[in-house]
Amino acid sequence: MNKLAAIAAVIWLAASPSASAQGLGTYFLDGNDLAEICEDDTSPKTLRCIGYVTGVADLLTDHPVIKGVVCIPKEVTAKQVVDVAKLYLDSHPEMSHAGAAVLLSIAFAESFPCE
Repeated sequence: MNKLAAIAAVIWLAASPSASAQGLGTYFLDGNDLAEICEDDTSPKTLRCIGYVTGVADLLTDHPVIKGVVCIPKEVTAKQVVDVAKLYLDSHPEMSHAGAAVLLSIAFAESFPCE
């Protein structure tokens, strides 16, 4: 199974209502939570937003299993990565129930694909 198919399978499983009902889709933040902590750049929650989003970005960029799917250029700033996350969340409200890391995985794979 190629890397992209593996990521798609994980995303499908995590976003599946039956997976969540069985306890397989457990996560700390969902899309609504992430949108809330990222909505106001002047809020004390901003640091939590930046930390969460950049942490997921770092993991996706360096994880040995999925390396080669998300390629964030070195010149991209933390603010730009957060902006990608916000744009994805705003553009896909129907996915807000899914885990935040899953949504960020999709957003970064679409915005920063490896060539």
